Amino acid sequence: TAEVLTQPGEEPLPDDMDILREMQEVGVVAEGTQILGSKRQVLKNTFPVPDRTYVEEASAHVEALVGIPNLRLVGRYAGRKWLQNEVLLDAHEQVGQL
Repeated sequence: TAEVLTQPGEEPLPDDMDILREMQEVGVVAEGTQILGSKRQVLKNTFPVPDRTYVEEASAHVEALVGIPNLRLVGRYAGRKWLQNEVLLDAHEQVGQL
């Protein structure tokens, strides 16, 4: 799954191959990876803006779940990362630690 953030009026939008190349460049997917399926959904004006309480609330949720041994929270829901590329790299790093 890839989430692409763009500026209003930005054209053309990146295509699937542009996105795949960028994911390969940052090491999220291996060179030679193929796209087996694709679905594009464009959502305008949907980027949430966290307020000052977001990190505190996320930390409280993480603390409530920390005792579950087979559960890992990644990215936004763990309160550590926000942007999609950071979320993907965080997930990759955490999987590597298993």
